[in-house]
Amino acid sequence: MSRHRRIALILLAVLLGIPALIVVAFLVWRSPAPAGGPQIGLAMASSWVLQRPFYEDALARAGGRAVLITPADNETDIGAILDGIDALLLGGGDDVEPALYGGDSGDAVSFDRRRDEFEIRLIRRALERDMPTLGICRGIQILNVAHGGTVRNLRADEALSDRHGVDVNSLTAHRLSVVSGTRLARAVGAGARRVNSFHGQAVGRLGTDLRVCATADDGVVEGIERADRRFVIGIQWHPEIASLADDAALALFRALVEEAEAYRAARLLSPATTPSARE
Repeated sequence: MSRHRRIALILLAVLLGIPALIVVAFLVWRSPAPAGGPQIGLAMASSWVLQRPFYEDALARAGGRAVLITPADNETDIGAILDGIDALLLGGGDDVEPALYGGDSGDAVSFDRRRDEFEIRLIRRALERDMPTLGICRGIQILNVAHGGTVRNLRADEALSDRHGVDVNSLTAHRLSVVSGTRLARAVGAGARRVNSFHGQAVGRLGTDLRVCATADDGVVEGIERADRRFVIGIQWHPEIASLADDAALALFRALVEEAEAYRAARLLSPATTPSARE
């Protein structure tokens, strides 16, 4: 089966919401994880099984190996979890519990408080280690909340909801601008680009130590990062989906894997000074 036919099969399955077809498509065409590649912790809900192959395939093509981390791991010591990975990827999913940022419970469609609290702990401990971290869609929102920020409800605005939510135009939903001179710009390039969009919420008040690195042309925040860390970036769109048709969309995953390799190398050179030795 040709690459383009495989892409069409996967995207058709996603748009039609056919779980079995999505699974079959990825079994037919799925990039093997490279032997010896850095371990990327993929934090997501175990119930979001249809999202998982997209992240795993993108990471594999970028040279990394996904290690699934779910709320069921909250019984495991956070330090032990982070000891086993070289970078952290925060995937998509349900809304963030509004109570965690002083929001209105009516702003959320569904949420998992256990997942929220677990991922906030993961993020904060990863930050202590200066571990490379990337948040995608929900991931940018939980990253912002972990820094004391808030989440904005786009569903309350019909125009924003139509533009950023899930519909027939989601794969090429709108344009945004990546701020020049930011870490995100170094990874994917500065300036305007068109992205996909599958979300009903977005970053509200920016968290402490974070800066905006990408904004949609309607003002919605599409990217945030920390300038005082080696690699901490959150984005609102889904490059793992875009990468099925455009290899250039893998740029952010390649940047994450590159940083993970550097993090792993530094940890191997100085194991006595790693955070896990002090925790």
